Amino acid sequence: MILGSKVLSQIVCTLMFFIIFLVLFYFYYIEIKEKHVLKKQIDFLIDNTIGPSVYYICQENGDNNKQFCSNLKNSVQNMNPESPENVKEDLIIEKNNKLIKKKSLKTLAIAVVICIAIISLLYYFSNNNNKGSFFKDFSLKNVVKNSFIIISFAAVTEFLFFEFFASRAIFVDQNFIKERIIKKLNTLKTI
Repeated sequence: MILGSKVLSQIVCTLMFFIIFLVLFYFYYIEIKEKHVLKKQIDFLIDNTIGPSVYYICQENGDNNKQFCSNLKNSVQNMNPESPENVKEDLIIEKNNKLIKKKSLKTLAIAVVICIAIISLLYYFSNNNNKGSFFKDFSLKNVVKNSFIIISFAAVTEFLFFEFFASRAIFVDQNFIKERIIKKLNTLKTI
């Protein structure tokens, strides 16, 4: 039989380390890095989509659109990120994110306890019951060491992939954004 208590313990232990890594990696690295990536994406969107359009309307064709440009400028200047409405929205988002993080860490703790319980039971039955082909003696130390080595390679790969590829990709489709802006402006013209 290929799947014995040692192999199953190895799988469960590796899964446990992988779950720990993913949750901690996301909340203590990706979350922080993602904010910088999002800012770059938004800057890219504004610089390549909205900026040129506003420049064309207000600079190159400004005489025909003075009122529009004046209203647009006033509207943007009146967008206060510190307004009570925006501060309230920020607090709601922050509260929601903290709740998600708390639930994730609680789920992580439960998953780790379940994995440790499974590994402990397999180890106990393997070392106290050598009568079957499934339960055979194995070294818990080797299982943990091998799982840690496997997850270390996976962690380094994940980190390098995110750092050098995923965080540098541009996911904002400026043509899609332009299309959505045009559709929205067309609906406004009919009102």
